[in-house]
Amino acid sequence: MASSVDCGYGLEIEYDEDYKKCFGPTLDISFASIVSLAAKANFPNSQSLPGGQVVNRHLGYSNIVHIIEFDCGKKSIVRVPAHGWGNKFDQRHKDSLRSQVFTLQLIRSKTSIPVPEILDFSTESSNIIGAPYMVMSFLPGQSLGHMWTDASGPTYLETRRLRSLDTVAEAMSQLASLKFDKIGILLPKHVHDPESFEIGPCGFFEASDESSQPNSSPQRRETGPFKSSRDYMWASYGASETDFMSGSFNYEKTLKQLISYLPQDTLDETFVLTHPCLDLENILVDEEGNLTGMIDWDNVHTVPEFLGYARLPSWIWRDWDPLMYGVEEAGPLDIPKEGSPEQLAQYRNHYSDKLRDLLKGDHCLEYLLRSHIFTSIASAVGGDISRFLILSKVITEALGDDMPEDMNAWDILFSIEKDELDGKIEDLLNEKLKALLGWQDDDYRVDLEILFASA
Repeated sequence: MASSVDCGYGLEIEYDEDYKKCFGPTLDISFASIVSLAAKANFPNSQSLPGGQVVNRHLGYSNIVHIIEFDCGKKSIVRVPAHGWGNKFDQRHKDSLRSQVFTLQLIRSKTSIPVPEILDFSTESSNIIGAPYMVMSFLPGQSLGHMWTDASGPTYLETRRLRSLDTVAEAMSQLASLKFDKIGILLPKHVHDPESFEIGPCGFFEASDESSQPNSSPQRRETGPFKSSRDYMWASYGASETDFMSGSFNYEKTLKQLISYLPQDTLDETFVLTHPCLDLENILVDEEGNLTGMIDWDNVHTVPEFLGYARLPSWIWRDWDPLMYGVEEAGPLDIPKEGSPEQLAQYRNHYSDKLRDLLKGDHCLEYLLRSHIFTSIASAVGGDISRFLILSKVITEALGDDMPEDMNAWDILFSIEKDELDGKIEDLLNEKLKALLGWQDDDYRVDLEILFASA
């Protein structure tokens, strides 16, 4: 059942009752207080603050995003965490917000990547809006999710697509200058000092049970920091949401084997930053496809190099997301949002060529053309609802024409988990998986029984 709330300025917002369970009283924050908060942050030295209004409000997965336009024409953003009420916003969430603010400040100070400027923030509720918040600069441009399929623009669509890939690569390449010795969130030791920080625990967000709590806010599980990619990968392991194909398995044995074939240095590893969700909706571009903004950095933290800046954007490897590929409807002029596997492969090659030109000699480039496979496996490890389908895709791609005639990927997965896979097929599968993931015999190896003894 839908309800509505009048937050002032004549803008009445409708929302489903289930959202109330997630966003609670943050839905009722008055627009007048939002505008006042934004005005003070945007015009800190003004004797007379300009008027303004909330021209849009978006309820996302973990934030309410308000767009404010002042009478002078300037715009700003106020983000309020979905769980920023009652006792839900505990110290873990406060540290996560502080880390996001600091990380964006660090990126702005060390690169020219167009990320929002943080004008003000609070981790407490004792303020004018009664909730934690971030006040951010407004970035120009339109979502690439729209521009990727909009053939009505002033430029040829394919030219715009390639230009957007080039400028995203230019931005991501700049993150190569930032290196870290642990995996975790960046926590400032001193306010406004980008050179002084420590690395704290990672936060893994897990959705609540939708059957009992529709649209409930994500639960944050903390662990780390880590000095090993494999420790990080296994710590992210979560029980996959049930789907009708999964049976009663969580495919732990298959995941363990895949993790053991992921890249890892023999000695001390180096870790890097990347955008936590490099997707179409988080990329802003102009009419020609030039990057104008990278938004939504929630849960940003340092990551293994094979999941870092030398990674393919998610929209050009959608064919590796078996649950979602092909689902989205066509865009304007009936241009499909999804490309064919062949077309997506061409975009992957174009992006890779551009990044190679920008990062000549960077050893992380060796992960680039396999980064979509690494990212898919990381999603499966973390409990993605499509875990079973992702693992089936990996096995199908690895075996190719060598798939046993009387079996398919599903049969192989079930056999692995039941310890019933024929030894010859198991040996063949392991060799094919190593080849798919670029595993080398002289890579760092540890005994699996020791590695996962405490898992």
